Amino acid sequence: MTKISKKGAYPVKLPVRKDYFAGTDSENNLKTVNFEFESTAKLINEINGMPILNYMFKTDPNIPLEVLTEGVFLSEGNETTVADITKLYINKKNFHETDMTELFQFIAINKEAFVLKLRNSSNLNNAVYFTITDATEFESYFTLDIAINITNAAVPELIHFNVYFFDFELKATVAGTSDPLKLDKAGYSGNAADLDERINALESQTPGDYVNADWNETNPASKKFIENKPDFSAIGVFSKRYAGSGQTYTLPVGAIAFTAFIDGYVQYPLDETFPLDLNVFEQSGVDVTFKTTIETYSQILINYYL
Repeated sequence: MTKISKKGAYPVKLPVRKDYFAGTDSENNLKTVNFEFESTAKLINEINGMPILNYMFKTDPNIPLEVLTEGVFLSEGNETTVADITKLYINKKNFHETDMTELFQFIAINKEAFVLKLRNSSNLNNAVYFTITDATEFESYFTLDIAINITNAAVPELIHFNVYFFDFELKATVAGTSDPLKLDKAGYSGNAADLDERINALESQTPGDYVNADWNETNPASKKFIENKPDFSAIGVFSKRYAGSGQTYTLPVGAIAFTAFIDGYVQYPLDETFPLDLNVFEQSGVDVTFKTTIETYSQILINYYL
């Protein structure tokens, strides 16, 4: 018998659902038997705890809905353009003939809480999200009324005979809305209770308004009130020049020096972690004393806040 490894005698092909391969029957005296590829894949998924909600997309207008093939889903009007699809017809049994009725019934009752995510099995990075507006059960299939939510640009349309994974992903919503960016504040208390109002404020205000609203709040009982705000209205940045004469120079009352220059060379406030640094100064009250030796008539410039 020719060896299986000889590809000239046994050409290589990609397996499909109805293909077979030979194996050993452990339950019947180790006899050689044929296994269905489809059944084997299903068994592997069950062993791994990975039931897959997948369906093949078809665009056949002759398929009667009452006998919609197991593992198949259609779109109303056989529409393939993702942005134009408004309704899907989905058999109750998935591609592996698992009855998904209970899952679809649950989704139908809680449709406002989920978005439908479709992924192409040939490229799992390609995904499209639909908002579910209605769900109806029939004898052998369900219909989902949908509207485009978010789509990957790489998925402009569904492809006939391609297999797609169905994922129902939970979204957080505010009662009466379907906006997944809004928060349900029912479970929050304290400062978090008005999070959705703050989000609405962010959406409606120009940048900076929401900061000014908190800064200008004068009611101490308000959550927006900021205690111990510094008074920036009296602060300005100033400079004062001196002719070199000794190591110490006097600033106006209340001034705080932040940088200085001796003949154009920058000087910084003393940092105790660098005690040997010469290009520094110390301030005591209104007096600024430089560590660098200053020659007579050197040009001194001190920058300060006041």
